[in-house]
Amino acid sequence: MHIPRFFLTELALDFEPGQIISIDEPGLVNQIRNVLRMDVQASLVVLDGKGQLYNCTIAEIQKRHVTCRIESVEIIATPPIKVQMALSLIKGDRFEWALQKLTELGVHSVVPIITSRTVVKIDQQDAKGTQAKLSRWQAILKEAAEQSERVTIPHLALPRKLNDFINDATAGGTQSQIFICAERLQVASLKDIFLDYTSEKKDLRATKDTTITLIVGPEGGFSTEEMRNAQERGAVPVSLGPRILRAETAAIISLAQVIWCLEK
Repeated sequence: MHIPRFFLTELALDFEPGQIISIDEPGLVNQIRNVLRMDVQASLVVLDGKGQLYNCTIAEIQKRHVTCRIESVEIIATPPIKVQMALSLIKGDRFEWALQKLTELGVHSVVPIITSRTVVKIDQQDAKGTQAKLSRWQAILKEAAEQSERVTIPHLALPRKLNDFINDATAGGTQSQIFICAERLQVASLKDIFLDYTSEKKDLRATKDTTITLIVGPEGGFSTEEMRNAQERGAVPVSLGPRILRAETAAIISLAQVIWCLEK
């Protein structure tokens, strides 16, 4: 039986079995009371977004809050290797669809990027409008994480210009590999690169706090200058196959290929 799962990331969860959690967020209370029509003694799972999972039983349902009793606590280990997707802003609801699917596949973080050919524009002077977009995107990530039964919500970064992002990402730290998807170039395929890791029995998961970054461009792809700068900074251009994919399709395919190898 499916047990509903809810993230309470704004609540500092550090509880033990037998203790009580109070859910006061209006949207969650409405979902429990009116959408799912849950009753007292029903089971639900509360997550803190950091890997702790609380199996709970509803103790009381009121108009403005729901109280739950913790039955057991689980600590779910997060993968030592994280996959970050730097995806160019794209038109319509395709970016939001990509956020949903990337979450389902297991992306660790998403960075919206702005390139020379990006059609969708972010007015960084419009703080209110930018925050509204980020809030909507964050809600999509949260809902997709709950639906796919993840224990963490992907981190959503502020939109960045491509060159700024690459310069920072290659400046040191814990980055291990950065791949930039390049159509119409005779370069190695991302799939073959990661299949080589598998065939040679290289354990990519052995390195802690490592990030693999995938960069996917907009409609029209990257400019020659952008691709040159990425390569000069150490990003590896890769192919996703002989066909030209839409940006959101390329994001899904590239992440799926990497995740498949990491989880083998």
